[in-house]
Amino acid sequence: MARDIVQIKGTRNGLLILVDKPASFDDIKNNLLHKLETAKGFFRGAKFILKHNDTIPAEQHRELENILSSYGLIPISGFTPKRPVSQLPPSGETTMLVRHNLRSGQTVCNPNGHVVLLGDIHSGAQVWAKGNVVIFGRCEGQIHAGIYGDTTARVVCSETIRAAVTIAGQACPPATCSQNNKPLTVTFKANKIS
Repeated sequence: MARDIVQIKGTRNGLLILVDKPASFDDIKNNLLHKLETAKGFFRGAKFILKHNDTIPAEQHRELENILSSYGLIPISGFTPKRPVSQLPPSGETTMLVRHNLRSGQTVCNPNGHVVLLGDIHSGAQVWAKGNVVIFGRCEGQIHAGIYGDTTARVVCSETIRAAVTIAGQACPPATCSQNNKPLTVTFKANKIS
């Protein structure tokens, strides 16, 4: 193969499979297959994002992803090509799972769905979510649920909430935010937080 049509680059989040040179789809596919065959399973189990210019239709994008998956690579969810893969409506909101404590100055944001945190949120840390925020630990930071005005969003904490909580932009009264180590659910009802 004289031309390097497909490039495989390692990042800290996984592999970036880059197709940035003009070529026929058969050449792209053959170059990708050649790289995967010569790697002899080296990439098996690695997460990847397939990135290309806008000239590859959604069906061919899916075919390339299927080839990569057949060699044991795992597509990173949440990435969509510039051209829509299908005309079906989205299947729902995403949930971000965070498996560590949030220290002062750290922020977690899921503008597309919910946040579930397995750990503590220390003073000065922030969580932002389009939907619900569920915390399995203590909460002393700032929690913002329903950031686009979703009044059905809620904040649930397994231990205690000593934090600034907002739902759909409405601040939680301080008395509701401290429950002495009992599980607490904060919801928006009748135009106020309870």
